[in-house]
Amino acid sequence: MHANQPPAVEINTPAKLNLFLELLDRRADGFHELETVMVAINRFDRIRVALSDTDDVRVECGWLPHQAAVVERYRGSQAVATLPRSQDNLVTRALEQFRQRFSIADGFRATIAKTIPAGAGMGGASSDAAGALRAAAQLCQIDQHDQRLLQLAGELGSDIPFFFGSPQGSMSAAIATGRGEQIDPVSIGGKLHFVVVHPPESVSTAEVYRRCQVPSRPSSAAAMLAALVGGRGTQIASQLLNRLSEPARATSEWIDRVLSAIARTPVLGYQVTGSGSACFGVCPNAAVASRIAHNLQAAGIGSAFAAHSVCIASPTRDLG
Repeated sequence: MHANQPPAVEINTPAKLNLFLELLDRRADGFHELETVMVAINRFDRIRVALSDTDDVRVECGWLPHQAAVVERYRGSQAVATLPRSQDNLVTRALEQFRQRFSIADGFRATIAKTIPAGAGMGGASSDAAGALRAAAQLCQIDQHDQRLLQLAGELGSDIPFFFGSPQGSMSAAIATGRGEQIDPVSIGGKLHFVVVHPPESVSTAEVYRRCQVPSRPSSAAAMLAALVGGRGTQIASQLLNRLSEPARATSEWIDRVLSAIARTPVLGYQVTGSGSACFGVCPNAAVASRIAHNLQAAGIGSAFAAHSVCIASPTRDLG
């Protein structure tokens, strides 16, 4: 390692949307058994991880200019912009546990430039943590699909394994079971297009799960998986389901406002993602998604943007 130029890895870490989320049971450990179909979208944070001569982990995190403007516009709203301090950041915990698990003597320095909203149900923190682990693995010459690494990812958070992609090749969607850490890739018959709206209020995932109820007869994701393989937006939209949408709506009145606004647009279907507060609509193509996003942005219900499905990419080496 050069004294003035430590090796580093940069990764664009995508957001995700839950097209299907069903609760199957409540576990003895307090988590829920679930079945969820997730798709990665082209809303990215960017994380850079470098080795350090010290034996600690330090993480800097901030908003990129566009998202910073959104944050400033809604300053004072409930936790819309809250970013954890370095010691509380999931990336810090991920890198510290990586050092312990693999007996790494060097420390890490990480910087995160964020555009994925916080507290939105879009997986930003989990994606960043996965990116940090993948970057650290590359720096330390450990296969990013090493079972010890995937086990650590699952221990840190339920969504994190999704953002590792698939060892069999590119992956943009997957079905997750267990508490969300058991991942199987899902084929998509074509690029999916969405409009996404994050209202000026975040919600607590813990509070949403506290309010949720496991149905007596859970729905199956089979019809959603078949629709994804076919790649037809209308069929995908007809199978949207999120068992957390009701408790999320009870937690924040903004969610109903956003869903009502999306319902008045020509989307094929709409739903809450994860535990909220972000909501999305399935669109027939990119042009329609862009037009709807423009109109929803003007409606003053939060930050609206068009998005499409993407593959979870491999790390990119940065020699600077």
